[in-house]
Amino acid sequence: MPEYHYRAARADGAIDAGTVTADAPEAAARQLKQRGLTILAIDAAVEPAASRSQGRGGWLSIRRGSRRRAIKPNDILHFT
Repeated sequence: MPEYHYRAARADGAIDAGTVTADAPEAAARQLKQRGLTILAIDAAVEPAASRSQGRGGWLSIRRGSRRRAIKPNDILHFT
């Protein structure tokens, strides 16, 4: 079963990162949502050569500038 690297926000706004094992990126996203996480990015742990040549960014990738900051509950409220 493939592995996926993820970055997600917890309810308190802190950023969590790790790896999940799932059949597809959608299944990985479901696992993370069941844990109460808000997904920021999910990428295959080992990218195929074709996607490496096209640049970064996987099934779901949200980037917000080069600065990293904690996501506040109010930001999530406005996003949803």
